[in-house]
Amino acid sequence: MAGNLPYYVSSPILFKLLAAHRAHGGLVDATLMLQREVADRLTAPVGTAEYGVLAILVQWRADVERVLALPPGAFRPAPKVRSAVVRLRFRPSRVSVRDEAFLERLVRTLFTQRRKTVLNALRPLALERHADAAALLRLASIDAVRRPETLQLSEFARLADEFGRFPTAVL
Repeated sequence: MAGNLPYYVSSPILFKLLAAHRAHGGLVDATLMLQREVADRLTAPVGTAEYGVLAILVQWRADVERVLALPPGAFRPAPKVRSAVVRLRFRPSRVSVRDEAFLERLVRTLFTQRRKTVLNALRPLALERHADAAALLRLASIDAVRRPETLQLSEFARLADEFGRFPTAVL
């Protein structure tokens, strides 16, 4: 797939590509021109301000490579934003998890309040499942005072699997 994605629909289209890859396979790669800020979020490493839901979920299913950076002067008329071309190479998920939909929900939940500690951001989801957030974090070997942007994909998967072991139990 190749495309030039407008900023305001970039993330929804990327999530649709991931869903199509997960559901049907067959999607090998995508070369996309995006606003530079979206490309920065796609390629963001753990611990950076750009690291979040988009980076985690895309990097879970694809290798992401920035191919080219384009200044505004490369276009006529020149836009007010910078662009970048990225290539996504789809592959099987990087880590296995029992419930992929729950992993996605967990990641989204933790990043809705990214400045909170993992413990505090996790509490509403744990309460919903009648679970103890602190106990789940201990079982997953994750320090409760860390911030969501410091967690590796493998740690999100471990935490999701711990939730799966106790879907309605009180810990």
